[in-house]
Amino acid sequence: MDIEKLKKTNETLDNDIQQHQKAANHLRSKIALLEQDVKNKQEIIQQTNDRIAIEQEAKVRFTTFNH
Repeated sequence: MDIEKLKKTNETLDNDIQQHQKAANHLRSKIALLEQDVKNKQEIIQQTNDRIAIEQEAKVRFTTFNH
């Protein structure tokens, strides 16, 4: 009877491990997607900052040119 109980406990633990591994894999995938999203947004922010800098330089040149 103890052996059957141990087998059942082992089976339950194996199932628990499998569920935890599935959850961990799902979270790893989610992390990878979020990291890519952050990277994309950082690139957009950098492009926007570059455009702002170019526009500010053009504004300074225009103001200097007209004086």
